[in-house]
Formats: sequence, structure tokens, C-alpha cells
Amino acid sequence: MSIATELLNAVDWLIAELQGGGPPQPPPNDRTVVTALADGFEVGLVDRPHLYSPYVTDCSAASHDGVDQWFAFMKKAKLGKHPGAAQRTIYKTKGRLPGLRTYEGTGPESDVPSKGVQWSSLRLAESLGYLRRTIDGGRPVMIGVAELDHVMYKKPDPAKPGVKVRANDGVTDHYLLISGYRVRNGLVTELHAVDNATAESATPPETDAESYPIFNVVDDTVVKPGASYDDVDRAVEMRYDLTMVRVYTSDVPAAKKLTAWHD
Repeated sequence: MSIATELLNAVDWLIAELQGGGPPQPPPNDRTVVTALADGFEVGLVDRPHLYSPYVTDCSAASHDGVDQWFAFMKKAKLGKHPGAAQRTIYKTKGRLPGLRTYEGTGPESDVPSKGVQWSSLRLAESLGYLRRTIDGGRPVMIGVAELDHVMYKKPDPAKPGVKVRANDGVTDHYLLISGYRVRNGLVTELHAVDNATAESATPPETDAESYPIFNVVDDTVVKPGASYDDVDRAVEMRYDLTMVRVYTSDVPAAKKLTAWHD
């Protein structure tokens, strides 16, 4: 199936979901594992620890590295036809963050920490549709999240001492990867992630809940719960709210037709 066909199917699925239908169980392929469950199914990339790249100084770079590592593994393991460069490269432009945004407006331009993202139902549905079909096709998805009660700033500009500028789009604080999802009773209820913020030097086992967190999809929200204790100082302990879904270069023409597109 071509990438263009996959994205068109995502739009068809979106229409079906808005009309009360649900996503069908996708056929398995060499790059994904599809598990039937009593109330639905799960889809996940094979050997997802290959997506893990430790966050040293840049979570965006670590996420891009994780994508590259997974495609290199896929090629070495001969897991299906190797995608072309545009199908395995996250689209980016200098000084911009193109992709699908899940929230209303353009986000805050202030020092106010995130108190929770104001999601757009349509943008979120479009973003989840793209994410799901991309996973079904055997490719990981890079996402951005807001960390609750936290503000991420750009590096200080020596020419502007004392001036703070929020990083990224003014909403997004961190980047990580999605490797799978779960459907219950016709609805996507979970996203399964790989988080580089644990900064482990060796690839963590899949039993490590911090490195492989789960996002809950409930009532037009997508949230990874934060730690239940008060002394939170690491990103992996914070609540994550989904803010953006990055798009592969080959998918950009179709993605630009979606309401969620922003560049």
C-alpha cells in the first residue's frame, strides 16, 4: 500500500469515527505485531527498543536518531521493502516546526507554565488518524508534548540579556516517539511511546515503564499521567499532553489538506 493511499484511508477512518464507527483491525505485516483482544486489538512495531536513543542535550535530535535507528534495523533485518528517503525522513524546515497540531490557536507566548492543553476535537482526531495509519504501515511517529507546570526556554541570546523566549512553538516542551496503540470497543484508548528522557546509556528493557510510557486517550484528550508524588524534577515524571504529531516528508502534500496542519 502506498503512503498516499494510507493517508487517504486515514481520512476515511476519521469520517467513519466522527459518524460513530471505529477503526478496523489492520492486517499484520513484517514490521508490526497485531494482537487481537477481547474488546479490541493492539498494534505495535516489532522490537521497539530499537527506537530508543538516549537524550543527552536535545530531545528532538534523540527522537530523530531513534527513527533513523529503527529504519536501519528494519533494513538489516529485511523487514519488508525498505522505504525511500522521503518515507523515512521527518519533514522539517529551518526555524519552523511543521506538522499536525492538536490544540486550539497558536499557543501561549508567555512565562505561564502549561496547565493543560486546550485540544481541538477535529485536529486531535486528524492527528490520531495519521498516527494510527503510520504505525499500521510499519513506521514510528514522532510527537511533541507539553509538560504540565513546566516551561521550556530557548538558549539565552547574548545580545538580549535577561530576555526569555519559550522554546519550540511556545507550547511543546519535549519530543518522543510512538510505537503502537490500543483500540477498545471501536475507540483508540492508548498510545504506546518510547521516551528518550530517561537518558539511559544502554537500551532499557521493555519492562521499564518510564522509558516506554502509555498515553491515555479519553474524551478528546491524550495524556501520559505524571508521577503521584510531589517531588517531581525529571521530565519522565511529569504529565505529558500531546501537542503535535510530526509528519514524514512523503506525507506532507496530503497532510497540508488537514485542519491540523501547521507550518
